[in-house]
Amino acid sequence: MIIVIANSKGGVGKSTIAVHLVAWLHQQGHSVTLADCDTQQSSSEWAKEAVPEVKTVRLSAPDEILDRLPILGQQTDFVVADGPGSNTETSRALLLRADLAIVPCKASMLEVRALAQATNVLRQAQDIRGGQPRVRFIFGLDKSWEKHVSADDLQASAWQKLDRPHYHVKTQPRQKRKRVKEQIVRQREFENKRLVSEDVAEMPYRPVACKNTYRLIVVRKNLSVEKGEVRLFNDYVYFYYLTNDWTSSPAEIVFEANQRCNQENLHAQLKGGVRALQAPLDNLESNWAYMVMTALAWSLKA
Repeated sequence: MIIVIANSKGGVGKSTIAVHLVAWLHQQGHSVTLADCDTQQSSSEWAKEAVPEVKTVRLSAPDEILDRLPILGQQTDFVVADGPGSNTETSRALLLRADLAIVPCKASMLEVRALAQATNVLRQAQDIRGGQPRVRFIFGLDKSWEKHVSADDLQASAWQKLDRPHYHVKTQPRQKRKRVKEQIVRQREFENKRLVSEDVAEMPYRPVACKNTYRLIVVRKNLSVEKGEVRLFNDYVYFYYLTNDWTSSPAEIVFEANQRCNQENLHAQLKGGVRALQAPLDNLESNWAYMVMTALAWSLKA
């Protein structure tokens, strides 16, 4: 399988994702090749230090990419290609050979505009290749969607109980402080919203500006509104997820979206909180060591 990390904007984490994906696939026992197609060639240098067992190749010309990527894909289980931070013929050549395209995007207008350019190239590749590389998305929607979709209209039989998996500690469990907030809130008779249970349902939905119909997953959080020891009333809060995945169960869609949000939060903390993704020094090796040490320190703290 050929996996391409592409975006027409630099600085969105393509090389970081490529190297971490290569390292993870190698740890899972797969044979992997990293194809560095960026002119900076930072991912290949990083991979040689982090996972020297993994084969790395550098491809720059579009014709070279079109010729060699299929050959590399036959020699190994996975080929991870790190694309350039520009909308060039190199990016088009990568998408024409990709089985799966990952387009990272951060939450800012510059990244969103660059994402629009990248998806245009992706659509062109799909038109040429008859749907490849495949695209799968899950969008978390804000409360404004309640104006367009009424989850209260769903029948009672459409809802299923959502049981979230429990995390099992693989090492020694940490000692936790006694939770006293709930007790204080009750003693002082503050209004308190407590989660009782969660339900999940699904429905087909076609946005006004879209030609296709997609799958809308709805999560209903059943809340108990209390004041002191008295229950006032029951309340509901809805969360929406729009996806083109028609095979996974509604619960799997929700769990995957939640895990992705956790990773986005961690990425934001590493970048803006402890600056573990910054490059303050004047050479690649020192910057790599700085990022690793800072990320490890943050992991130990967490």
